[in-house]
Amino acid sequence: MTVVNRLKKSFLILLVAASSILVIAAIDKHKANAGTADNGEHVLLVGHGIPANDYPKDRLREFFQMSARHHTRQGDNPSQEHPRDKHEHSHDNDDLRYEQLEREIRAWPRTPENDPYKYGTEAIAEHLRRQASRPVWVAYNEFCDPTIERMVDKAVAQGAKRIVAVSTMLVSGGGHSESDIPKSLAAARKQHPDVEIIYAWPYDVEQIAALLANAIGRLDIH
Repeated sequence: MTVVNRLKKSFLILLVAASSILVIAAIDKHKANAGTADNGEHVLLVGHGIPANDYPKDRLREFFQMSARHHTRQGDNPSQEHPRDKHEHSHDNDDLRYEQLEREIRAWPRTPENDPYKYGTEAIAEHLRRQASRPVWVAYNEFCDPTIERMVDKAVAQGAKRIVAVSTMLVSGGGHSESDIPKSLAAARKQHPDVEIIYAWPYDVEQIAALLANAIGRLDIH
């Protein structure tokens, strides 16, 4: 193993451990604020998600080309009257194809070789299970199964009365953490109105800086 690879491995190990500490701090903060006992409290760890690196490139390119058009149409005001025209059937077909590709990308089989991000996220979850002493579920915002809504359903089926959702995306200002994840959690709340679902985000900036400073110090880079 080269020096560079050893440094990368050391950094990954440190990042996984430090991220676990940061996320646990966020969970404990919300637990203290709520004054809730651990009984029935579960954790939902949300990663970004990436396409598997062996997913067919032509289909992935097609998906990204369709993505902007799909989201533009989804952003239309649903209460607005739209006259039916000759392009509507084409749009319907485009949406069906987009949704088909999205499901296919998410469901593509994963291994440590074709999706190291997923396995890195699972490593953080394993640390959380040991350190937080709570059931921990893993979901992905996009490109990878399972979805946030599906894992909330599963947690509730396993007895969750309170779910604390945390993200592996640490920095404020990103569309996924600030918009996509809250929308998915809002949909989950509608499905489970008797379950308290908390989003323990954003994180404390000083704790994020301390995590990075610790990584720099541990690697002893000169």
